[in-house]
Amino acid sequence: MLTLIKDIDLWIKYIAENTESVISVASNGTNPKVLESLVPYVYNIIISVDSLGKGNRRKRGVDGEKIIKTVE
Repeated sequence: MLTLIKDIDLWIKYIAENTESVISVASNGTNPKVLESLVPYVYNIIISVDSLGKGNRRKRGVDGEKIIKTVE
């Protein structure tokens, strides 16, 4: 699983099961499998979309439409 934080799913699961923390995750939405694995352990997932199409690609390196499909 490619993420900025290696094994983020294991870290989030550990924190959720061993603390009383309320966990929020911010993501660019480009890896839906990782986000799906976090759902049982987080309070919310925040998806950042700067703009659709080329605008988001310029700012974030991925089309905004791909992110919207992830959310759907």
